[in-house]
Amino acid sequence: MALQNDNFNDNSLDAFWSKNEVGGTTTEQNQQLECDCSTDQDTCGVVTTNSHDLTTCDIQVDVVNDTCQSLELYVSLTKTTNSNPYGEDDWYRIIKSRQGEQYYVQKKVGGGASTIASGAWTSDTGSLRIVISGGTITLYEEATSRASEAYVHGSYDCYVYLNCRGVTGYLGMDTFDNFLGSSGSAGWTGGNFNGVANANIGKINGVSKANISKVNGV
Repeated sequence: MALQNDNFNDNSLDAFWSKNEVGGTTTEQNQQLECDCSTDQDTCGVVTTNSHDLTTCDIQVDVVNDTCQSLELYVSLTKTTNSNPYGEDDWYRIIKSRQGEQYYVQKKVGGGASTIASGAWTSDTGSLRIVISGGTITLYEEATSRASEAYVHGSYDCYVYLNCRGVTGYLGMDTFDNFLGSSGSAGWTGGNFNGVANANIGKINGVSKANISKVNGV
């Protein structure tokens, strides 16, 4: 089954997604995916309803607001709709963490988690991206490749999670937007997605969202 795009503009969660909520609440509204983690240990977000063949894929989502502990993009062999996906046994993830203003690239293999790379984030917003091709997985924070290695899981049949995590001191309403998902060769040609250069994904008429409502960049 092919991945699909979702700009969350219709304010109604597509059947492509299932909610995953533990204390927190997930709502598609205001043309975004809003994740409300207002209590310590809240987790919420969405997971693809079905698994997808990610042998060759390019998955990206925008982080619009990051006030909670972390906003996270996962690919995982298993699905949960009532627990923190960190507890699943086999996955890769890249996250922006407000706690320490860090990015983390992590994986879990057979229940054992490890950090592949971490460091100061580029910013509290921007994109998270996972690309799998030719047996290699590469994870990006915005335009920067943060880690790349041989894909280690025994299957490419995976679920995709957009996840928000809250802890005391890092709680609130966070948002995702502009999910782009392509598996196989559909959509992606020569670094473009449906004819749009990767550098322009997440822009409106070539203008970055950070500069919208500004005049001449001011």
